Amino acid sequence: MLVEEMGQTLNLTVYDHDDAPRTDEFLGRATVDMSLVRREGTIDIWLELEDVRKGQIHLKLTWLGFSENPAVLKEAMELSQNYGVATSLLTIRLDSAKNLPPAKEGHKPDPYAILSIGKKQQESVTLEKTDSPVYEETFHFLVNNPLTDTLIVKMMDRKSSAEIGSLKQSLDTVFARPSMTMEKQSLILNVRSEARVVMDMRLRILQVKGKGEWEAEQEEEPKEEENNPKQTEAEAEPLLPATSTQHEGSSETISLSGEEDRVEETKTTELATSALKTGPSDNEMKIRLTIRYSAQTQMLVVVVITVNGLPIYKDELPDPYVKMYILPEKSKKHKTEAQKDQTDPVYDERFDFPLLDLHGKTLHVQVCDKKFMRKSPNMGQAFIPLDDLHTGNAITNWYPLVQ
Repeated sequence: MLVEEMGQTLNLTVYDHDDAPRTDEFLGRATVDMSLVRREGTIDIWLELEDVRKGQIHLKLTWLGFSENPAVLKEAMELSQNYGVATSLLTIRLDSAKNLPPAKEGHKPDPYAILSIGKKQQESVTLEKTDSPVYEETFHFLVNNPLTDTLIVKMMDRKSSAEIGSLKQSLDTVFARPSMTMEKQSLILNVRSEARVVMDMRLRILQVKGKGEWEAEQEEEPKEEENNPKQTEAEAEPLLPATSTQHEGSSETISLSGEEDRVEETKTTELATSALKTGPSDNEMKIRLTIRYSAQTQMLVVVVITVNGLPIYKDELPDPYVKMYILPEKSKKHKTEAQKDQTDPVYDERFDFPLLDLHGKTLHVQVCDKKFMRKSPNMGQAFIPLDDLHTGNAITNWYPLVQ
């Protein structure tokens, strides 16, 4: 269960089991970016094993999102029966308890809560010497069947380990509520006092999320995009002939090796001028990028090096920045820092795009002005087809920018 999926990876290590202790043989490892699984919904892929000479692992991964619709439970139950996964997620916010009885006469308890559903159990923090503790803690439980499962809450005393009250809450009650949510419930403990527990409960049904649904959840493009003409696939700029990643007159080296899959940069003060001396023309707007795709890690790496030939508007220098995303699905947008008062800005910033493959994919690059004095902040853009990009090879090119 991922509370926050962005930036998370699934790491797998493969061993050959041996009955003798500590003698399992290492067979390789693989990594999957979770944002890739969420975007695709379901992936079925063979991955090359890393740190070994050869080997592959076959994975089938499905992203389950949340639904507030109780009718989806039937579909979730079928999925649970076929694959043994949970049908729903119960989120509990334990707010507080009130009027707890003492575990020992004349002494206030050191209370903590134990929450359990079946064999799954979680525990709150302990608060000392109080009969009205305030916890404000959140707990998550994967639930097999919200129509039959029960939540048990036990209030315990830390010093004596004695139970000072408990309650049971059938989850079908939560399921029947509007939006499957119960807020600020003051529930009575089964003790001879006015002891209560205050908490919120919310159920969400787990549902397979398809690729189209992922795209619908993406962040909407800012209004500045509305004024920009859309370029068709036929108009997209082709890849230009590759140039060397070593710039003449500088000691800057960009390495995108398959083993490390990272960018290593050493720069001198000559980088800005040397980078601008190469390219198709000194008069046209253009951007210099290094692009590499690794099939092993399913990652497209883009290094924004520099932009050349940006126009001046009403005697005012622009504050340019570069933003990029992958078409057609419009992946998460990446942006460079803005360079103040520059027509030939140098960035040298790296960005990673998780991609299953490059088929039908296009890198959309836009150079925008942060000052936004024009009708549109878009100063120029390029559409770079990725189908013909050779896996593992880093290509450094100048790409013309069109308005």
